[in-house]
Amino acid sequence: MPSFTEIASRLYRQLLGLNSAPLGDEHGITTLLEGTVAVATVEAILSEVSASGESFPPEHGSIAWRGEQQRQQLNLFGQPLLQLDNESPRAALSNAMGLVMAGKRTSCSLWSSDLAAAQDLLRRAVGHHLPLVVHTINRALPLQGESSEGSHQAIHQLRESGACILFSQNVQQAIDFTLIAHAVAEQALLPVVVAMDGEETAFAMQKVQLPSPQLIQQFVGQSSDHIKLDDPAQKMLFGESRRRIPCWHNLDRPTLQGAYQDQHSFGLGEISHTQFFGRQLEPILEQAFSTFYDLTERDYGSLSYQGEYKSLKLIVAQGAITERLQQIVDHLNREQRGEMAVIGLQQIAPAPTRALRKLLQRADQITVLDRVEPLLDDEPPLYRQVITIASSSCRVHSVLYGMGGLPVHNHDLLAACQLPVNRAATTL
Repeated sequence: MPSFTEIASRLYRQLLGLNSAPLGDEHGITTLLEGTVAVATVEAILSEVSASGESFPPEHGSIAWRGEQQRQQLNLFGQPLLQLDNESPRAALSNAMGLVMAGKRTSCSLWSSDLAAAQDLLRRAVGHHLPLVVHTINRALPLQGESSEGSHQAIHQLRESGACILFSQNVQQAIDFTLIAHAVAEQALLPVVVAMDGEETAFAMQKVQLPSPQLIQQFVGQSSDHIKLDDPAQKMLFGESRRRIPCWHNLDRPTLQGAYQDQHSFGLGEISHTQFFGRQLEPILEQAFSTFYDLTERDYGSLSYQGEYKSLKLIVAQGAITERLQQIVDHLNREQRGEMAVIGLQQIAPAPTRALRKLLQRADQITVLDRVEPLLDDEPPLYRQVITIASSSCRVHSVLYGMGGLPVHNHDLLAACQLPVNRAATTL
């Protein structure tokens, strides 16, 4: 009997050859898929190369890509699908960077702990303006041993890399953020990391809507297309238009890249990157979210917000736990006529400071959920981010959950949502 994955892949291949989508609408087909399999299926439609180098245990996405490669051989745009097996995560990221420099649309799949160990390479990809998309599954960093269970420590560590980081709350968001990541990376010429939690998203079977060929062509486009430029910095480099994925490594037009620089040149280059590229990322992200909504009516942004906008009690979280919190808060608001709201961070870097400050300033009580254990008894990172922009009169509570993959029960989340208003700020 064929599996859900095989059935979905068969229908999706059928969709690619039809003008109308079976079992769906103009935006794609509806099916059940695991997060990693769903992302790999979409990447096999729009990308050309997948690079993976997972440490044990193996990541399901690379297995799904190989299956799509054997079944399809070509992507939506007629380009052959290639799979690069690598000796290590660093080798996978290095090879992916080289392929992007050659003008190939490339994705890379790594555990978050492996990506954090290769943060210097990710930062180099930022400096070389490589539109690379990296998919990462949250995993705890090594401590007294190794573990494949979830933690957000590596994601917070990657915030300083200079790459854009999107954090999906469910499988549908992981699919949609894949499209958004490619569009943003290729417009901003910066790498984009799409993160998701393990058991709750990456390895969870959920109902999803796979994108149609029309949506991919309209929103992402072909890697060899030439696009018009509005950004002054890019116009200085390329003129009025450029290839969607530039061929930085071109034998016909050789350039020197990554050379050693003296302190004056390096310092000016670092400052100019922020001025001419880093500050342009936020409006590009906003435009991508807006365009995606126009095409699909699925509304995304740097933050998700559920509840009354007049709420004085806010819950702040990121990742898959956000949806569970939304369900609990909805129940409490109905039963107790409360005024609580849940804020979910979907854009980790660049940090949505202005949007978050606007929501937090009116609150008198905020509960922040972190999936990080501060080893030196310090403040956890998300709590630290919130407390710096919350009102000085607001009580901010810190709640730590899911350390090393420990289960999080609904009654635990219920207790976190029902902290008394007059309780002093504390860490639980």
